[in-house]
Amino acid sequence: MSEMETAVAAEPVAGAETATPDLSAADPGVSPAEPVSEGATDETVQGRSGEEPGARQSLKVGSAVDTTIKQAETLIESLHVAVAQQTRQAVRLFTCAEGRSLTQAQEEASAPRILSSETEIDELVTYLEERRVLLLVGDRGARKVSTAVFLGMRLRQRGSCRASTVLVSSLDRQVRIDAQHLAEKDPLVNGRLVIFRRPFGRADRALAKLLEETDRSGWEQLEDALREQRAYVVFTADPDDARRFHKHPAAGEHARELRPHPRALREAELERKLESVAGGDAQPGLVAALSAGRDVLLSSFRHAPSLLEFIDFYVDQGRPELELGEAVARFNDTSTWLLQELEDDFEGWSFAFTLVLAHAVRGAQGVPWMDFDRLHRRVRQWLRRDMNQRAPSAAWDTADDASELHPAFSEATLLKRCRAEVVKDPGTLVDVIRFQDGTPADRLWNVLLARHRRALTTVLPGLRDMAESGEADLRSLRVLAAQVIGRIGEVDPHRVVLPTMERWVHAPDQRHLMAVGALCEGVLGSEREEYRRVCLRKLREAEAAPAPRDAAAEQWLMAAIGAYSWIGDHELDAAMDALEAIARRHLIPMIGDLQEFAREIDDVELALKDSESGDGSDPLRLWHAVLRAMMAHIYQKDAKILMAVQRSLVSLCLTAGPIPVFVELRRWIGNTGWKMGVLVALMFLHDRGIARRLKQSRVDVGAGMDGARVSCNPLVLWIAAGEDEVKETAAFLGAIYKSLKTPFAVDVRLHRSFEESLQGHLLDWVRDALPVPEYVESMRMLFRALVQTHGGVLRPPLDDLLSRREFRQADDYRLREFAASVQA
Repeated sequence: MSEMETAVAAEPVAGAETATPDLSAADPGVSPAEPVSEGATDETVQGRSGEEPGARQSLKVGSAVDTTIKQAETLIESLHVAVAQQTRQAVRLFTCAEGRSLTQAQEEASAPRILSSETEIDELVTYLEERRVLLLVGDRGARKVSTAVFLGMRLRQRGSCRASTVLVSSLDRQVRIDAQHLAEKDPLVNGRLVIFRRPFGRADRALAKLLEETDRSGWEQLEDALREQRAYVVFTADPDDARRFHKHPAAGEHARELRPHPRALREAELERKLESVAGGDAQPGLVAALSAGRDVLLSSFRHAPSLLEFIDFYVDQGRPELELGEAVARFNDTSTWLLQELEDDFEGWSFAFTLVLAHAVRGAQGVPWMDFDRLHRRVRQWLRRDMNQRAPSAAWDTADDASELHPAFSEATLLKRCRAEVVKDPGTLVDVIRFQDGTPADRLWNVLLARHRRALTTVLPGLRDMAESGEADLRSLRVLAAQVIGRIGEVDPHRVVLPTMERWVHAPDQRHLMAVGALCEGVLGSEREEYRRVCLRKLREAEAAPAPRDAAAEQWLMAAIGAYSWIGDHELDAAMDALEAIARRHLIPMIGDLQEFAREIDDVELALKDSESGDGSDPLRLWHAVLRAMMAHIYQKDAKILMAVQRSLVSLCLTAGPIPVFVELRRWIGNTGWKMGVLVALMFLHDRGIARRLKQSRVDVGAGMDGARVSCNPLVLWIAAGEDEVKETAAFLGAIYKSLKTPFAVDVRLHRSFEESLQGHLLDWVRDALPVPEYVESMRMLFRALVQTHGGVLRPPLDDLLSRREFRQADDYRLREFAASVQA
């Protein structure tokens, strides 16, 4: 019997389509469960129970542990997982379905009216035909997207591509742009140009990997894959983005900067614009200032469209006394003036102020309009109340009163005044509000923290109440409020963030514990490293707390584990390092303790079986029961920590992608050895483990071979992303299985439970892949990689799985074909 026997009693280990051991399955004399027929559900699968000496006592202890772990799961669910699923979508790879396919009329309307030269366009088209990937760099107003659309039209005119151009101007932050996967796996990319509008400001690991880690051979592989598809990709970038390219020569080779428009062209466009402005209702002084400042304008703007856009901006400002040089600086960086300029316009200022607040997390490029609007209504009321402009309302949640709406400002006017825009996210169909032209919210946050502390402290109490609200329909708003508090805390971490952490960690309502993670995510949005270090130090202290832990230390540890599932969205390596330290300190000792007791139980059970009479056996039975009770106590003591770590790993698999998490877990095993491997195997393979949770988190992958909509396990989607993902998954599964095979690590019965669970999940993954041919091929590659990994340790269970009737006698011929192709 093994150190994990009680854990198995508490957590039946099984895949969805294989036998699930009963609580008695770890006891001696229990018959192994038979393989399950196709179509059986987890609820109908049960092992057989037996009545060997001590079996009733084992069941009693197992039931107690089962109750404990269910209670732990309920608690963890309330802490952060439910909210994470509601507010943090599973990460997914970009496909062309996420973009907007332009019609011919839209392409013609988007085509630039002003071109520097036909020669430049011809050069860019020729370059695309040869290299397939273009990093198109240009100043603001250079009309990079319009130029890229025009390139697509030219490519089709030359017969180099046939399908309409796909424009990607806005993406949910959980969408990863993997260019290699796009070229190799997305059938919609065939014969078309895909344009990504300024994607490099996003916190996108896949895109960062392309720029920073891909060597020349990797770029050549991408070019070849696109060439095979007759496809092209253009990334537009500003000069600030382009500086990243120069640090990485392989990426920099694909960068082309749009040339400045000739001075004569800019002069002609300027004269035409000035005539139009003079003939309108612009103030005469503004027209005169623009006319007198021709040289300043022509030297300040290298492209005619940005020059024309500036003139509109200057006229809208309505300030002829403003020097043109200063006006140009304000046009190029709104953070230097936007909030200050709007101070006499309460409606405009509160609108811009709220929009800055809503961009609290790192890499934020917009916020859902519904969350922004709800937050804005509250912020307006809190600020008005502080300024004594109207009688205070009864509570923050009554701020939707129609009397609060100012009749003099429409939404369009507010957007224009604040240089903001609302765009439709093509993947989620959510309206998203953001600053125009990708104005960095970090600069505006620095302005708030330097000039508007009073406004920040005014809204702080309301934000705290909002974050602590229990209303189910305000979950995403509660998360946003906690993130904003984490960002505001830079004013004074010791009076804002740290007391709020303490308050939420020890709050009677355990849901407040979840908000600690969102609070830390806001902290990470700060550019000040010292501030981040001070605020997150408490989490590090909690993870290092020695055992035994009192109730307060336990709460802090649970809060830290949950918070790392949020931190890992931005700093996966750091979060996984912290979770590894927690597992090593608090869970690995459990594995060793249980192993020692399991060996004692083996000796007692052997003596019980050898006893031919009742004489002397009662003390043995009593010792057997005592040992089992001690094992149950050891497991019960750390059940909450085990489940909390597991749930954070599930969350990170969904938000960061399972393959990067598998890489980190394999590193854990390499650092600590087989005990960590057994622990990871338990978290991954038990009946409520990581693999099962991923199975329940279905993602839509489009249409299958029969045209019907298909959803699948996100792990299947990620395995299909490429050859590297297949290899990493095989290496991870091989590592945990090899740990289980370590002598004396687990006994035969527990090992069989893990093995059947792994076989069941592999069968599930294959079934999920069947509707999509390329997914089937990836699963075929995975099975072949599993046979080879770790010296072929997985070959026997794989051969056994493929020979079972679930494959060999399946009603679905595709399963039979799959088994035959893998074994061939």
